[in-house]
Amino acid sequence: MQAQKKKTIRYHHGDLQNALIAATLDLITEQGNEAFTIREVARRAGVSHTAPYRHFTDKAALLAVVARQGFDMLVEHLLTRIANFPDDPLMRFKYSGIAYIEFAVDHPAHYRVMFGPDKSGSRENAAVRKSADTAFQILLDCIEACQAGGLIRPGNSMEMALSAWSMVHGFSMLLIDRFVRETPTPGQDLADMMSLVTDSLYFGLKTEKTD
Repeated sequence: MQAQKKKTIRYHHGDLQNALIAATLDLITEQGNEAFTIREVARRAGVSHTAPYRHFTDKAALLAVVARQGFDMLVEHLLTRIANFPDDPLMRFKYSGIAYIEFAVDHPAHYRVMFGPDKSGSRENAAVRKSADTAFQILLDCIEACQAGGLIRPGNSMEMALSAWSMVHGFSMLLIDRFVRETPTPGQDLADMMSLVTDSLYFGLKTEKTD
């Protein structure tokens, strides 16, 4: 009985939507995407199994709100990190990758909703797609700025962006799924590993004249 109380997220009157989002993230953190059900989310929020339908038409609608929230948070973090390098396109490119990994590590439940199995079809939501496209555009803009400055090789910027995304996304999943638990070199920390991964990415794309 005591254990059940610890898993219950109580909400203040008028804040049911946020309580349901918090319960969704709590459930996914503990048990993964496959465990998600409206009924279990309602139980954790301390409301009836029909209460969530006051705010969400179905499971997909709730997951779409969580995914959009995650993408909006990702965009904010990306912009904050790259803003530190207004005059250095190459560092903006590098830190767009670092920021992506940081977000995944700091918000794994959001990340799993954003990029995990989507059996409900929540990612087809127009608002989710718009937020996701905004995040991807930041990476694409970083690459194109580097190309314009002759810092990385010319070519199809969309293909480069997809390759860059694949690398940082794969590393992010290895981290949050705990396949990578130790740094390959004694004395390294997570920041060192993130820098190593992103260095490998942009050094592979740079032009011969780039230091």
